[in-house]
Amino acid sequence: MSETQRQLDRWTLMKVWIRLFFLQASWNYETMQGLGVAYAVLPGLRRLYPPQELPGVVADYSQYFNTHPYMTPSVLGTALKLQQEMAQGVTIGISPRQYSEMVMAPYAAIGDALFWGGLRPLAAVLSLYLAFLGVLWAPLVFFVAQAIPHLWMIGMGFYFGLRHGLLSVERIQQWKLSDKALQCKQVTMFALGGFGALLAVTGLEKANVSGIWAPGVLLSIAPMVYLMRRGVTPMLMVVVLVGAWACLYWSLTNVVFKPL
Repeated sequence: MSETQRQLDRWTLMKVWIRLFFLQASWNYETMQGLGVAYAVLPGLRRLYPPQELPGVVADYSQYFNTHPYMTPSVLGTALKLQQEMAQGVTIGISPRQYSEMVMAPYAAIGDALFWGGLRPLAAVLSLYLAFLGVLWAPLVFFVAQAIPHLWMIGMGFYFGLRHGLLSVERIQQWKLSDKALQCKQVTMFALGGFGALLAVTGLEKANVSGIWAPGVLLSIAPMVYLMRRGVTPMLMVVVLVGAWACLYWSLTNVVFKPL
């Protein structure tokens, strides 16, 4: 195979990109995403190496690999660029395997905080609010709100990895994903407060009780966000808030405004 043939053409990259959607189809406890990673990059490796060299190269990608699935395309895009340079005889300071081991843990932390801890709860609150209003396509909102960031990361992450190589790490840092994760959590807390106030007002109206106190619930969300920034577990604050609303609702309906 000549050096000019060792190029990743667009069709090959498209096949790799499509396979990234099935990354976790062969997930296991021994190599985590390793088999899925090897399956995803296999079209690219077939393009870069002759059949006799292919098994050894694929074996490197089938080893232990574990990071957030939305961040994996960026890792594999950079790894394929490094692999192409190695196949062309270019001297590089770090191997694709070493690069993957270096970034998989930080990317996992960023992805978990943003997508699982930030966007998913926010999408759930939004869809629950729409479902409460009787919107039939509320479940679709929950799906789309998570699918759009997924498609963005799986597309742009893979593109930046292929285009910028090792510099893609700096590009992802410029996105400030950790700050966006914190912002999503703050918005979720405010949304939970507003949704809880709506539920309380609706319940009080059914019990013929004035809901004039409900705006005070919204004002209570600000100190909760402050406590969250100080390290208090968000789930603990949600449990406390729900318990406080339940006690307040019971006292108003059974003590203060007890029907005659």
